[in-house]
Amino acid sequence: MKKKAIIIIGGGYLQINQIKWAKELGLHVIVTDKNENCLGKSFADEFKIIDGTDTEKFFELIDLVKIDYDFIGCYSGSDFGLITVSRISEKFGTFGCTVNSARLSLNKFSSKKIWQKNNISTPDGFTVSSIKDVIKIISKIGFPIILKPIDSSGSRGVNSVWNYDSLQSSFDESSQFSNEIIIDKIINENHLDVNGVFLNNSFFKCGIFDRFFSVPPKHIPIWGCTTTLTVEQENTIYAIVEKAARLLGITVGPVKADVIFNKNGPHLIELTPRFHGDVSTSFILHHGMNINPIKCWFSFLKQD
Repeated sequence: MKKKAIIIIGGGYLQINQIKWAKELGLHVIVTDKNENCLGKSFADEFKIIDGTDTEKFFELIDLVKIDYDFIGCYSGSDFGLITVSRISEKFGTFGCTVNSARLSLNKFSSKKIWQKNNISTPDGFTVSSIKDVIKIISKIGFPIILKPIDSSGSRGVNSVWNYDSLQSSFDESSQFSNEIIIDKIINENHLDVNGVFLNNSFFKCGIFDRFFSVPPKHIPIWGCTTTLTVEQENTIYAIVEKAARLLGITVGPVKADVIFNKNGPHLIELTPRFHGDVSTSFILHHGMNINPIKCWFSFLKQD
């Protein structure tokens, strides 16, 4: 019987725990990264220099892997590898969401419209491609606003704007990451990271924690902690995340959602088919809440 193998896209510091847990499960771990000097390289059984978006190179790699191993799937902890993961799932019959669902989730504007049509509270998003468009939107909704590249991730290019003085520079920076920008009216209060996973079409809760960001205008996540929400509030949020994922066609594998909770209840910001970053998922959830969704997902893929 062939040993089972998994591919982990990304070999940086934040992927080291993913690699270790996969090996603890007895998996042959192949790590890929475009950086030949990535830290995860030394923890893997095999390492290949492949950009996470180069799907054809992954197809070639998997054909070779299948000669000696039972290939069970691919995991990406960042948005940039999600289309690759979904294409691999469709081509090789491994567990994962469809390419269409992955694309929908990564397009913040399209996903918002689907959720709004189905009565899920999410900020009104307006797409713009010029500073003139931005000014028109501001005349309708006012300040403060937040600018988000439509298909970026990891808080890249995200800026809040409080007046016209910083508008041009903020728009220019956001435009470096995408040709289209989403404008949202800022919603304040608790920002929450929510993890879940679909196994055999059933949704399982995988932890909620409070997340805190750098001082505006940047919105870079800097730390988090276990949430102080009530069980009833948590269950309400999980129900919304499950519904939102299913509306995008995501019914297999990990989901992570960004949610803002205030006096009016939860407001869904975005959702994609992966878990939250390794710091929060592997450390806060693993040590603070005794939950390890990554290892759970790898165990499901292994299915002895």
